[in-house]
Amino acid sequence: MDPIDVITELRSRHDKGEMNAGLNLFTGKIEDTMKKGIIEPLSIKIQAIKSASEVAMMLLRIDDVVASGKSSPAMGGMPQGMPEY
Repeated sequence: MDPIDVITELRSRHDKGEMNAGLNLFTGKIEDTMKKGIIEPLSIKIQAIKSASEVAMMLLRIDDVVASGKSSPAMGGMPQGMPEY
């Protein structure tokens, strides 16, 4: 499947008012997903957004530690006041 062709066709169908048009990955065609019983529950999308947000926050925290140039005990550095050998 060519992604550009698929997205163009899908957008065209949505513009024509076919709001249930979607890609059937088994056939490789754009079809009415409600008639075919192809649905994606909202809970899956919510969980994906939550997971992506958590990962983004974790990466930003790590980036802050690296950018500050200081190591923290939680990151495996030496606690303050400890002599370095």
